[in-house]
Amino acid sequence: MMEKRLFLDLLTLVSCLYLLIPAQGQPLPYFEYTAHTKEIYQDIIDLKLDLAHSKLVVHATSYKEAGNLAYHHIASYMDFFRVFISEEQADFRTFITNKNTRIKALEHLSDEDPHKRYAIAELKLQSALIRVKFDEVFGASREVYSAYKLLKKNAEKHPDFIYNNKSLSVIHTLVETVSLPGVLKKLLRIQGSLELGLQEIESILSYSHQESDFIFQAEVDAIYLYILMYQASQQELALNYLEQARLDPKGSLLSVFMISKLNQRAGNNEKALQLLQNRPTGAVYADFPFLDYMQGLSLMRKGDWVAARSSFDLFLEEFHGRHYIKEAHQKYAWCRLMEGNAPAYAHHITLVKEAGHTVVDADKQAMNEAQNSAIPDELLLHARILYDGGYYTQALTLLTKNAHKYGDDQREIVEFNYRMGRITQALKNYTDAMLYFSATMNTELELYQSCNAALQIGFIYEEQGQYGNAKKYFEKCLEMDPDNYKNSLHQKAKSGKMRIESHIK
Repeated sequence: MMEKRLFLDLLTLVSCLYLLIPAQGQPLPYFEYTAHTKEIYQDIIDLKLDLAHSKLVVHATSYKEAGNLAYHHIASYMDFFRVFISEEQADFRTFITNKNTRIKALEHLSDEDPHKRYAIAELKLQSALIRVKFDEVFGASREVYSAYKLLKKNAEKHPDFIYNNKSLSVIHTLVETVSLPGVLKKLLRIQGSLELGLQEIESILSYSHQESDFIFQAEVDAIYLYILMYQASQQELALNYLEQARLDPKGSLLSVFMISKLNQRAGNNEKALQLLQNRPTGAVYADFPFLDYMQGLSLMRKGDWVAARSSFDLFLEEFHGRHYIKEAHQKYAWCRLMEGNAPAYAHHITLVKEAGHTVVDADKQAMNEAQNSAIPDELLLHARILYDGGYYTQALTLLTKNAHKYGDDQREIVEFNYRMGRITQALKNYTDAMLYFSATMNTELELYQSCNAALQIGFIYEEQGQYGNAKKYFEKCLEMDPDNYKNSLHQKAKSGKMRIESHIK
């Protein structure tokens, strides 16, 4: 009897062990960022997408690491960046198809593995960001909410799993400031704040500096810089951190994009232009026409109208996506106007109506100018271009010398006061800036300049620690319905209100 019992126990044990052995071609699933996955991820971040794809194909035909589902996460990055830079429908469809297949594969991971919900959430968040590019707001919102629920549950079950914070920081930072239909905000019910988002990204940032083999070093730096510059309005802190950020513009086109974008935003036009003109090239890199567009902006702001037009031409010839096409035509027209060729401006501004889409604020503003049919005032436009490049003293001199010309046309008066306000603000002459911004708001016209003037007064009061006044002007900004840039202006005002809440309780 004892021997029979032992035999049955042994048979049960063998059967259990047999069940743990994967069938041929179906190894047990697991999730690990190995040296090979990190190598492929780095290729993707550098935008060496074809090279990354070839390595993924080799991996798929090899038994080595065959059960490692981290490759599905890494491969999704490849598809994401391909459609992110191309904005083509075919790439978008491929991304969605592959996303669904990869999620099904990731679902084979154990529910006790914290990578499962995290990786699936990352794929959904990537999908949401891509859907926004294609104006699928409702679909994007559903993806964000689904990702949020997965990450929240994962954080509850695995509170020490630091990777959760990478995506949670983005969701928590943006959810209360992005422009979504009111019904979607009610349905999502995601509670977030800028403060929480910063805490989350700073926690994983600290971890990334302690763990040298952390795979997402450059990515968390980029997220942190984005939040500081665009959400927290901490430009000086962002630029200081940029000096130590683990972004490599010599080898990575994404790093060139990120660093140039931040410098353009900060008015460091010469730095941005140098990076763009010396960016890495070669067949190994994916085509990234948007960098030609950015180079055109920097050349235009520097006053090199001919070279700027060449860069805009390259962008328009090579880019087959959706966004910034109208603005590129507009900026080309501006260059012609600055060259003193008003008829050429009139011709090229009509092209704005014929190409691209009106989803992003920049394209909407370009379309409004094209439909307006009035040729911009050359001096005011030149001052605007100089300001955008950070050439504040030149812009101030230009407008000061020509102030006597602006006293009749209401729109030109608003534009003049607004430009003077922005320039004196940049030169930290806040007394004059406040006067000019107040004059800009003293109009019944629903112009973006008036809306932004209220926003900038809010920023000045916030910097001076006058949080009650800052809140009042952020709210004034939100009450306005400007003709251009409404989404971005209101988003910044919402971020401003969120930042100062703790100071005025």
